[in-house]
Amino acid sequence: MTSTPFRGILVALALGGCALSSATGYEPAGSDGGYSELQLAPDIFRVAFQGNPYTSQERVADMALLRAADLALANGASYFVVLQQLRQSSSFPNPPLTPFPYTTYGYGYWGPPNPAIVVQNYRAELAIRLVRGQPESNVSAYSATLLREELNRRYALDRK
Repeated sequence: MTSTPFRGILVALALGGCALSSATGYEPAGSDGGYSELQLAPDIFRVAFQGNPYTSQERVADMALLRAADLALANGASYFVVLQQLRQSSSFPNPPLTPFPYTTYGYGYWGPPNPAIVVQNYRAELAIRLVRGQPESNVSAYSATLLREELNRRYALDRK
């Protein structure tokens, strides 16, 4: 039987592990990924979204588009055009967790890296130009409002 303080530590570690095992949220870049942007000219931005190992390539690309839509709307533009797009992925081996007894309270975990188990991290970057008013008919432009509504619905993002 474990003592109450130790049980609290185990619960905290378990909950912390759950938090780490979810896709990167739509939030500013931090240690778990997220979006960032850089204004390059009055109507041109570079937008990036970095995912964690639990974030799919599709979600990373969609979150970069969502950030582009939010930037367009925040800057008074109804549309934006993607001038350039870059998708990257990085891979690294994930060590398997091998249990071993370390105290009378439970088990510890350790293991050497296993090249057969690979973790992927995805990143998407966009260069966008904001379009105020109606875009020209020969330009493929995204509607910032429609894209934002669709991605908010698709990913059940709780925001306005």
